[in-house]
Amino acid sequence: SPQDLGLPFARWRQYQGETITRLAASTKKFRLLQAPTGSGKSGIAVGLSRIIGARSTAILCSTKQLQDQYLGDFTEIRSVKGRANFPCLEKDDATAEEAPCTLVGPAKCPSYAVCPYYVQLHEGRAAEISVHNYAYWLRVANGREWFSDLDLLVCDEAHDLEGQILKYVEIALTSPMLSRFGIEFPDYGDADHTLWRDWAEAWYDDLSGDPDLDIEEGRMDERWIEASNMGLAEVRRRRALQALV
Repeated sequence: SPQDLGLPFARWRQYQGETITRLAASTKKFRLLQAPTGSGKSGIAVGLSRIIGARSTAILCSTKQLQDQYLGDFTEIRSVKGRANFPCLEKDDATAEEAPCTLVGPAKCPSYAVCPYYVQLHEGRAAEISVHNYAYWLRVANGREWFSDLDLLVCDEAHDLEGQILKYVEIALTSPMLSRFGIEFPDYGDADHTLWRDWAEAWYDDLSGDPDLDIEEGRMDERWIEASNMGLAEVRRRRALQALV
């Protein structure tokens, strides 16, 4: 029954319990479920995690709104979102994406223990089931290896999966982004791609040597003071530089 799996409803929807049982019995590494709206797919995802005894499950959604729907149905699930969704407690009018810790790490931040971004991150890492949007999970699972040691990964709205992966691996360069660093696009048109590659590699070498990337050198106290005294425009510039290289 749903109660046996700790699910917050009294009885199964049509085929819901049977679907969980069949998915759990499958020996396939990848299992695909196509079900209509109203069939209780979120309950199936959580029920599957419970019936197989998963210690760590991540559920991926294409939007933050779908993340919030999971929280409304299952209060024990923890939602994890990116820095832009939280304020920085050390800088007025800044998000956690523009915080000093993005440049030097959070170790010396006075607000680290109560930072809303890190609080929800640590709660998510400790939870048996966490829910994320694709963009955030792809970034941290591959870059930080957070939420990557899983017993179960559920890809909700899986028809979006290919597009989400392509967004993660693509590198988009825009004129406003490059103009911050005095870079202009060359007029190569449809020329051989090797010209574009050589142009990109030359600028990469120049940017990699930018002294602003050396803020992590030196004592931790000095590094934090330098980063916390920066204006938002300078933090944003250095974050853009990090993203480019």
